[in-house]
Amino acid sequence: MNPTVATPTRTPFLKALAVAAAVAIGAFSPGAQAQVVEYHYAGLNFDTIVGPISLTTANAVSGFFDISVLGANLTNSTISPTAWSFTDGVNTFTQVNAATSSFVVSTDANGNIVRWNIVTPNFGRGNGNAEQIGTNWNGSGNYNEDYSGAINRGATIGYALSNGSWGNSPANAREGTWTVGAVTSAPEPASMALLGVSLAGFGLIRRYTASRSAHSLTSA
Repeated sequence: MNPTVATPTRTPFLKALAVAAAVAIGAFSPGAQAQVVEYHYAGLNFDTIVGPISLTTANAVSGFFDISVLGANLTNSTISPTAWSFTDGVNTFTQVNAATSSFVVSTDANGNIVRWNIVTPNFGRGNGNAEQIGTNWNGSGNYNEDYSGAINRGATIGYALSNGSWGNSPANAREGTWTVGAVTSAPEPASMALLGVSLAGFGLIRRYTASRSAHSLTSA
């Protein structure tokens, strides 16, 4: 005669755990994933080379940064990209090899970048020396230009500019252009945590159920 296998009864705790796990799985859905956009910048060729620097007028600043979709009508907003890379045609700085960085942008009603100030210093040259790659466009006044410069303990010893002399850009200065690249989905941290809880919860439920079943068979 076959032994009767008792159907395990879930305790209130396990019932609650099962509900929480189901909710967590629901949270880990496409709707809970952030949209990450890659913003690409293409600058103008340098037209001014000063001092000892390994750049020519054939070089230009270009690069990209990844971030959640920028909102509309931002004004001088400091942002924190998840990844970025900028080059002057010779040196390339990223979030990995740059000592620090600063990203400030303004957008129009459609979320397009219209003004910006991006600086990516690298202090890996030794003896206090640094190399900076940056781009700035405020639409009026000075400093509407891309630049790359070698700095020695705070004194600029060589630089390249895209719009005339340092800090005195001509009134007819032309800015580089921004384009929007690939849009990808990235799970938000809270969703990842909930998914971990759900998987752990299902594991506990499975082990508990198996244990109760084995106990019922032994007792029969």
